[in-house]
Amino acid sequence: MKNYGVFLKNKNIEYTIFFQPRSGSTLLCEFLEDTGVCGIPKETFSNYWLEQLKDEISINAKNNTAEYIREMKKRFTSPNGVYGHKIALYHIDSFLERANFSDYYSSSYLFYITRKDKVYQSISDYIAMETQQWAKMKNSDTHKDLEFEVIYNKEKIKNKFSYHINNEMEMDSFFKSNNLNIRKVISYEELCKNPNEIIRGIASELGVSYSEKLMFTLDGANLQKQSTIINKDFAERFIIEEKNYINEQYKKLEGLC
Repeated sequence: MKNYGVFLKNKNIEYTIFFQPRSGSTLLCEFLEDTGVCGIPKETFSNYWLEQLKDEISINAKNNTAEYIREMKKRFTSPNGVYGHKIALYHIDSFLERANFSDYYSSSYLFYITRKDKVYQSISDYIAMETQQWAKMKNSDTHKDLEFEVIYNKEKIKNKFSYHINNEMEMDSFFKSNNLNIRKVISYEELCKNPNEIIRGIASELGVSYSEKLMFTLDGANLQKQSTIINKDFAERFIIEEKNYINEQYKKLEGLC
């Protein structure tokens, strides 16, 4: 990892990115890591990292959660003392307890990334599930033509849409019941439009800075957008078929963070 940062010694700052699935959280974390001063934020309770680390550490994340978290902080803290990680509600339910989140992590620096367009979020989730392809990396042809194997299924997309609406409500309830103060709510749409503004905003909240020369673009990222004409076709069709249902579901999100 290149060091672009202006290191401030012994910051000892810890932050959490709560995220909704298919909201750009992995891209956000890639950009934050590349600053060199915002930690090395990973989805440490994901199956990927649990599998990757099982031969390196003899800690059971389920039975020894606090010890596992301490180990993650050692591994993914940047040289200036900043640790970041991302976590979803299903991780909290599987490994922690909603009421005890602050027993494991500092609640001083909390961020939340979500996606405004729940139709496209649901279709992205549906296609990823059907193809079992969750990310597309630069210069990789793993995803080539896979999306064309996916058949439009209104009921499955509708179930995904309902899930993401309900998950948004659950997350809002979690924040409020635990008195968690979210410093910044980020949307997928904002991240795609103004990545540099988003990353500098988070760095500013953390009290760290990095070179003005470092700029982030979607094309320059290692993680690439997976959306194709198939996503657009499915979205247009679903909106026509389920317009009333979609509008009714969106009303549930009014007033949320």
